[in-house]
Amino acid sequence: MSDLSIPGLTSRYNTNEIVQGLVEAESTRLNSLETNLDTLEVEKRHWQEINRNLASLQTGVKKLFGFENPFNEKVVQSSNEAILTATADRTADLTKYNIKVLQLASNDRFLSASMDDEYRVPGGDYEFQVGEEDITFRFRGGKLQDFARQLNDQSEDLLRATVVRETADSLVMLKQAIPTGSSNRLFFKGESLQLAKDISMIRQIPAEIERPNFQNMKTLSTELPADSININNEEITLRHGARVEFPLDSTFPIEDGTILKMEIKVVELADDQLVHQQPTPPELPSVPGISFQGIKLDSAGMDLSLPPWDNPPAPPRVEDMSIIKISDGNNNYDIPPLVPSENFQTVEITLKDYLNQLDSLELQNLNTHRDILIRNIEIYNPEKSMGFEAVNPADTAQDALVEFNGIEIRRETNNIDDLIPGVQLELNRASDEVVDLAIEPDRELAKQNLIEFVFQYNSAMTRMLILSQDNTDLVDEIEYFTDDERDKAMEDLGGLRGNLTLMQLKTRLQSIVTAPYETRQGNALALLTQLGISSNETGGGGYNASKLRGYLEVDENQLDQALKGDMLAIKELFGKDSDGDLLMDSGIGVQMDNYLRAFTQTGGIIAMKNDRIDNQIDSQNDDIEEFKSYLEDYEDDLRKEYGQMDGMLNQLENSSNSLDNMFNQGNN
Repeated sequence: MSDLSIPGLTSRYNTNEIVQGLVEAESTRLNSLETNLDTLEVEKRHWQEINRNLASLQTGVKKLFGFENPFNEKVVQSSNEAILTATADRTADLTKYNIKVLQLASNDRFLSASMDDEYRVPGGDYEFQVGEEDITFRFRGGKLQDFARQLNDQSEDLLRATVVRETADSLVMLKQAIPTGSSNRLFFKGESLQLAKDISMIRQIPAEIERPNFQNMKTLSTELPADSININNEEITLRHGARVEFPLDSTFPIEDGTILKMEIKVVELADDQLVHQQPTPPELPSVPGISFQGIKLDSAGMDLSLPPWDNPPAPPRVEDMSIIKISDGNNNYDIPPLVPSENFQTVEITLKDYLNQLDSLELQNLNTHRDILIRNIEIYNPEKSMGFEAVNPADTAQDALVEFNGIEIRRETNNIDDLIPGVQLELNRASDEVVDLAIEPDRELAKQNLIEFVFQYNSAMTRMLILSQDNTDLVDEIEYFTDDERDKAMEDLGGLRGNLTLMQLKTRLQSIVTAPYETRQGNALALLTQLGISSNETGGGGYNASKLRGYLEVDENQLDQALKGDMLAIKELFGKDSDGDLLMDSGIGVQMDNYLRAFTQTGGIIAMKNDRIDNQIDSQNDDIEEFKSYLEDYEDDLRKEYGQMDGMLNQLENSSNSLDNMFNQGNN
């Protein structure tokens, strides 16, 4: 029983080991297929990495000649950025400007009085106006903070309310219009008006009043005594024959209800007050004596005899209370005579009855026995209140003012983009200082893009060199590699060794960056090396294998000097329309972009290579799956055959044992 075996499950002849060995021997081709699959996948990854490097290089070089090229970009240099800064777009002219910031634009900012922190805003419909925009909302009543929060939610970018805790138990509220400029004043309406008055944020102000400027007064009467016109603290006294005119600083528009108001008093004079007194004769100086050769001669003095004084009679009595005349600049209008009064009486004249605009006011005294006293001259419209003013204005809405080429410019905002074509001004502070603005090419951006191009070119060249050669020095020379990048480069070393496409690509790129190109500067700027960007294989010195790789190097000092020159010529070095068809057809960038497009575009060289590799990978996967199925069938067949063989051998052994037993029994 110990030698019992079951065919297919146990074997006395090690058939399992024999089958496994035969299957492993047959699997050698499967290992070869899987190795080939790994090789194809690695090759595909290499071309994908090359494609990414070339795409980055193509994008970088397009920036040097396409519509995004940095050589047309402008920057603005300000002599005092604390006062004025500016930005320029590509359309701005390369020139200089002198600008003085007279006034910054500001917004209305109103501060309330101090309030108890328990102050509650009554419920109601609240309405505000900023410029021509209205803000309305219904508030059900509550704390000041709740009111401010709801106002901010409703006002969007027009109005902002802030509640500040002034002390531990008091609050203040700040309301500010967001847009700046005099046309964006903040107004309170309805319930908001009452609230603003209640918290002492605003107060009502009277009508605007125009008062004559006494310094501009003109005397129209001549040959009068010096005391005919007397001004004392803006109270004017006119004696007989005196006439004066007050021109207004600017023509005053007349609306319905506008009045001219003044106080007038008449002083009656007696006849003896009009009699002229005898003039006092002049005092003649005494004449001293003289001495001549010891003889002294005294002066006889001087004698001035005046004719007898004939006191003139008093002038004929004239009474004329036509005191006021007004003018619109073209015509004069007489105000009807007034009623004389020994006390100051208020006189009000409705100007709309006479004219539409007031240019000047004339006052006269034609009376012989009267002096006219006039004071408190005002022009205003009592029916038109100026509304309200801030009690504690943190700021007042006003326009920005700048002086540009001797002209005063007014704008609503401190960001002015319509004064200089292609330039946006940012006003930072008002000052008497004149700020110099210089619009120049953006040399830093151009330098940055050129250095990025060099980096992308060298990255692509590094990838191609590593894949096309198995020289470890290539990796050791790259100082900027991280440890992981260095390990990966070592694994990829020589991964596409001998590939003609890769070798031709590298050679063509090197020839593009070293070839001459036509620019407006001719031979003065035809090579990339004239910008300070050169292939290091052209450098001097002794032999250095790393200098023969074809990388590009940048001489920053030479590049900086070149960028101070003709930027348009530098742009043409990378892209130029040489035949006038409005298409770029010459330059490093154009040539490189055209060449790389054949590799990177959809359906290009690298795409076709990857498609071919994908097909090979698919075919290889099919072969692997097919061979795996074959191995499974092959193993099953072997196990069946060896199972049958084990069974037959067991039968033969059993038969042999039976014969041996029969033979032994017969001998006994």
